[in-house]
Amino acid sequence: MIQHIAHLLWNKRNTLWILIVEIAIAFVILFFVATYMTSNIQKYFAPLGFSTAGVYNLDVEFMEDDPELLKQLHTSLKVSLEGHPNVEKAAFHSGSVPWGNSIWISRFIIDSVEVDMEIVNAGYGYFEVLGVPFARGESLSDLYEGQNIAVVNQKYKDQNYPHQPILDSLIFTTNTNEKHKILGIVDHFKIKGDFQYENALAFIPIHQGDPSISGMLFKVKPGLNPITLEQEIHSIVQSTLKHEAFHLVSLDDLREVNNRIPFFLMGTLVFIASFLCLNVILGLFGSLRRSAQSRRLEIGIRKAFGATTTQISGQLISEMLGLMLIALLLGAIFAIQFPIFDLFGLPKRVYYYGFVFAALIILFLVLSCSVYPSRMASRMHPAHSLHQDS
Repeated sequence: MIQHIAHLLWNKRNTLWILIVEIAIAFVILFFVATYMTSNIQKYFAPLGFSTAGVYNLDVEFMEDDPELLKQLHTSLKVSLEGHPNVEKAAFHSGSVPWGNSIWISRFIIDSVEVDMEIVNAGYGYFEVLGVPFARGESLSDLYEGQNIAVVNQKYKDQNYPHQPILDSLIFTTNTNEKHKILGIVDHFKIKGDFQYENALAFIPIHQGDPSISGMLFKVKPGLNPITLEQEIHSIVQSTLKHEAFHLVSLDDLREVNNRIPFFLMGTLVFIASFLCLNVILGLFGSLRRSAQSRRLEIGIRKAFGATTTQISGQLISEMLGLMLIALLLGAIFAIQFPIFDLFGLPKRVYYYGFVFAALIILFLVLSCSVYPSRMASRMHPAHSLHQDS
């Protein structure tokens, strides 16, 4: 049976090669789309590790060079904000906030090997503002004022010390030649947002008066009118700083703005993939219909010799599956290059998921387009088929 189908496909190679190439191209593009979608879905549904509800980010230009005056300004701004009846907690940062598109890189020595790693300069209360759960240990606190302390995420431990405890151990940064004692480990922290993989992070405390401070995160009580609240916060900040070189935005708004492009790209790719699938459907349906019409004599003779409807439709469907297999093998030659050379910088399993999903979609299309024409062809009456071809 297989040899017979292969022989039929070889004899019709001059008429089928365009359809084979079309299916192969559709498979490669579906592989790309499925890989991209799988990666983004995994990223989106992975835990953020923090809460954005009621959290605002205040970016500020402090415009003060004197260290003492700068420290006083920082203290005054924090006291003023936390003095608002609807503000629960505030914490300074140096630009490292979720969806802030700003990350500090520092060089750490881990097991005598220097590695570049992302760090977050966080003020006291940073984790409380964001509602970050801790897996072990404790948060950055002014109880350790004057000490070099740090908090890391679970990704840091799994990546660098998977089989040993790290609480109270020291990490050494070559940038500042300082050793920091690890106080706690947070479960997750995807600082780059929903559509990024979580990276290993170290949180280093930042103190009032530090010139690298560029803003604050603060959390407000639920159920407030955002317009009224922002007006009140704007007045407080303006009266404290004596200028308007600052920007206030909620993390929910930052999240929405940063997620627009990934959602738009996914929608566009789904549209393109749907258009390609439609072309494949039309090509398959038309090819099988033409094949059935041109083989009426063969079908009539086979039915006259006792071939059943199931056998005839099964052969026609098998021919389409053989055609699909050739196209998938051709497309796989190109698709396999992506995981081999890691062209997207994704985990290997994501490429494999994309490959399987694309193959299943092509299989579904081939079966869907083959069943109806093959059933119609198999129901031809032998006498009618022979009469038409006589």
